[in-house]
Amino acid sequence: MHPTEKRIDEPNVSPTRVVKQHHVPAFMLRRFASSDERITCRNLRTDRVRRRPSPTAAGYEPSYFDLAKARGFSLSLESWLQETEARVGPFIGTFVADPSSIESMPQERLHVVARFLASLRFRSPAFREEYERVRTFQRDWARQMIDGYCDRAGVSKETKESWLSREVPFFSDDVPVSAVEAVAAHLAECDDYARLLRSMHWRLGISPKPLFLSDNPLAGAYLSKPFGPGGFGDLTYYLPLAPQVLLRLTPPKNLDDPPLRERRDFSTYEASVASTVVAGDAHTYLYGESPPWTRESAKKELGRLETLAGHNQWAMGQGDRYSKDGLWPIFQLVSPDDPDWHGPVPKDWPGRK
Repeated sequence: MHPTEKRIDEPNVSPTRVVKQHHVPAFMLRRFASSDERITCRNLRTDRVRRRPSPTAAGYEPSYFDLAKARGFSLSLESWLQETEARVGPFIGTFVADPSSIESMPQERLHVVARFLASLRFRSPAFREEYERVRTFQRDWARQMIDGYCDRAGVSKETKESWLSREVPFFSDDVPVSAVEAVAAHLAECDDYARLLRSMHWRLGISPKPLFLSDNPLAGAYLSKPFGPGGFGDLTYYLPLAPQVLLRLTPPKNLDDPPLRERRDFSTYEASVASTVVAGDAHTYLYGESPPWTRESAKKELGRLETLAGHNQWAMGQGDRYSKDGLWPIFQLVSPDDPDWHGPVPKDWPGRK
């Protein structure tokens, strides 16, 4: 089934008594805990670092995925998310233990992994913040349009105030109102997003420097397209599976390119790019041993990197001297130490001045 064909929404709301609900799966956080089972949490907004007693004490909020409460139960996404985690856990463990397994894993299992990766993008606080930002912009724009129309048409003051007082005067009834309803709506189409991810190039390998996780685990940036931003399938994604194991997903150069599953280790520069994207796309927290980022510095560095990617993707169309082997992703470009390098350098690149 092609991703653009008709979608079938799957049910994902069911009763639960679970109150402690993780937006970052606990089984992923455990791999970033220290030998004493404690995990370091860096707050990018306050620049504070705390050590939590266990991974289960981080990356959660009470009743975070609940839509409604009734008779001691909550109608929630929690059970659906727990089931998704339970199915993918063994496959992620296989990736960490043997990165070369990505080249031979059956398609059915890869689809389970892709569904989990897609769910990570929508269960995070970053998705809710973006949804609320867009919704506020649309609401303000609609109210400005209504206000202008009423003034031009001579609509009575009472009617005008009635229209402007409505919560969502411009949305149809089937559009989600709350952020958690938007999460539910997107997770209901998880299969379609998974197919988009499966069409991308997957590379799994060892990082030469320790990595960290964020509260937006599947971190994305516009690094493989010269004229971003675009849609869900246009981002380059990074997911540290363990401090030394990194999964990267990149869009194909052409839509008819077959998807690649590759086991190949990352260079120090590539690991620095991954760190920049993970920190820059985080909402509030970094988990594990991370550099002293702040939210402002992380966003700034990610913006510099995306700008650099756009310039270099354009340059690749001008001549091969800007790239190695003429490959598509920016991560095959010359390193910042090369005299042909143009643009800013990642914050933690060793040769940065």
